[in-house]
Amino acid sequence: MQAGVDESVSVTSGGTSGLSNAPVSAPMQELLAADLPESAISGFASQFLNRRLVADADLILTATAEHRAGVLSVDPRALKRTLTLGEFARLVGQVPAEAIQGDDDATRFASLARAALAQRYRFQRGSAATDIADPYGKSAAVYEASYRQIQSYVADILYALKPVQDS
Repeated sequence: MQAGVDESVSVTSGGTSGLSNAPVSAPMQELLAADLPESAISGFASQFLNRRLVADADLILTATAEHRAGVLSVDPRALKRTLTLGEFARLVGQVPAEAIQGDDDATRFASLARAALAQRYRFQRGSAATDIADPYGKSAAVYEASYRQIQSYVADILYALKPVQDS
């Protein structure tokens, strides 16, 4: 998501399983390279999710409900700020544009996140349909489908983040 916001927003990644200190998998790197500058993906190394990453995060977005449970096993206090990416994308679509305040992306994103999180229990929780399939070790088609699903959710979030244009 970093490519869609300015540098005032800090994005960090931590995995609930997999390899530590590994680069982006080759099939995903190929998909990312078509859409992002090399600088956005070069130098990436995976890291395991830990208590410090969870404690430092204002908002935690996971690929699946199982990953969300993994975050909560690291720190149950993160419940109120942990959603799947699909849940968050659905919730931000319900946030009125006037609720999003601020002059920079970090401030706007923080107000969007607060408004989305405040209404999370008004709507039914996400289902497996909002989970992003883990493509690791699978076909190029599965990587493509996962990537397109992530792109769709991120596009919904970035659309909600855009300032309302006066007409």
